[in-house]
Amino acid sequence: MSEMVAAEGVAELRRPDVWALLESVRRADARIGRRRSRASELSETERAAMRFLAESGQTSEVTATMIVAALRLAAPSGTALVDRLRSRGLVRVARSPDDRRKKIVRLVDDTVNPDDVDPLTTALRAIASGLTLGDAHIVAGFLQQVLVAIAHADETASAPALT
Repeated sequence: MSEMVAAEGVAELRRPDVWALLESVRRADARIGRRRSRASELSETERAAMRFLAESGQTSEVTATMIVAALRLAAPSGTALVDRLRSRGLVRVARSPDDRRKKIVRLVDDTVNPDDVDPLTTALRAIASGLTLGDAHIVAGFLQQVLVAIAHADETASAPALT
């Protein structure tokens, strides 16, 4: 957080400790992930898919391909995701009446509230929507740099070790 500091009678804004805040966010996210996995709830990806389906509504024809695109998954991962949700009785898969090659994914319970599936996303969206246009550009630029750093770290971690 930032605070005002008096310097020779003039108020001056201190630089916020962005790194400390970001590290706190990372730790909180890890804690939430550990709790959810211990409770054998839905994974983050399963929760995101359920939210996507709930927000799409029962009138939209949602396919596994659409879920894959929305969640930025590889096609095989999307198929496995839909299979897991189906085996848990959360979604049903049916052929499209218009195109027999297309499979439509629907929630079994069409009264699912996206905010109940993932209340944290709802809160974060509200915070993001409250940003001014200028602040939104600054935060978006920062988060894009963070994502690049995470992707780089992920690539480095998954690269085979040279021996």
